[in-house]
Amino acid sequence: MSKLKIVIVSRALPYLGGREVIVNRLIYNFLNKNIDILLITPDNYLNKKIKVIKSTLDYKSILNKVKDFNPDIINCHTFYFHDLSFKLSRDINKPLISTLHGIFISLYGKNYKKLIKKIIEESEKVVVVSNNFKKTLEKTFKIRNKIISIRNGIEKQTTNGFKLRSNKINILIPARLNKIKGIEYAIKAMKLIDNKSFSLIISSPKGRKNIKETIYKNKLKLISRGLNIRFEKNYQSDLMTRIQKVNICLLPSLSEGISLSILEAMSLGKIVITTTVGGNNEIIKNGINGFLIPSRDHIAIAKKIIEISKMSQFELNKISSRAIKTVDKNFNENRMINQYCKYFKKYHEN
Repeated sequence: MSKLKIVIVSRALPYLGGREVIVNRLIYNFLNKNIDILLITPDNYLNKKIKVIKSTLDYKSILNKVKDFNPDIINCHTFYFHDLSFKLSRDINKPLISTLHGIFISLYGKNYKKLIKKIIEESEKVVVVSNNFKKTLEKTFKIRNKIISIRNGIEKQTTNGFKLRSNKINILIPARLNKIKGIEYAIKAMKLIDNKSFSLIISSPKGRKNIKETIYKNKLKLISRGLNIRFEKNYQSDLMTRIQKVNICLLPSLSEGISLSILEAMSLGKIVITTTVGGNNEIIKNGINGFLIPSRDHIAIAKKIIEISKMSQFELNKISSRAIKTVDKNFNENRMINQYCKYFKKYHEN
């Protein structure tokens, strides 16, 4: 039998976000499963084992290279590359599988909703990263049997255990600087708690050059003056080390799929506070393996941080242990990769 061949169209490392990390892990694991990959991206992705085409080339050049590769499937991970992906799918008569890492219908305007509808209509199937996203699309667009949920997963981590008791409790927000991450609500919460006892670190990914994120960062810095808050940037390889050194991981998002930051923090046994949006409810059981709070509520954030700081080490250890087990059982990388492979192989030419 010939190899399964997949064209992946996406942003890619070193441009860094959850999507890029997942795409990189898919590529790495697909190669280990003897699957050929052709990546179309605007980024300088470095992996000599796969063919890379710049998305900035003219369409005819891209089309000819894709024809030479002769894929079984085109898998698009970036919504603004949909038109390119659909044209390739149509012109080489191969199925387009679109993966949507975020669904922001309730946050963005009518044009965004029209785009999502177009992606659904022009794709053979649409993969989403949480069961909540699947329900949202099916309800919004009155469709069935076209949306597939493959929840994100991460590699198993090793941890040295959890300790909260210290002179100062360090809280980390590991998130890109985007309004949908709700970071300003965390900053407002810091105004309500003792700065001598708590510090907030906002860690955004290196490798992203985005003017909107720069503008948003300047706004955040302005409203955080006088507070025990610092901003830093980390590559993905450094982020796990950063998470290890803090006590609480906070993600006050307005929308989420299956957040890698939450999974990574839980896998290291950290206490996680996040909002009741998107796929967060699929990961966190409130008070059992982490904590859920309403979105856009800085008072709830402050109250929860103070509540956790007063909990006994025994109670916190139980939550930490359950968090590790949750990720290991339900959100491991092997499960995610096997689901993608099982589905994609349905389109493999014998």
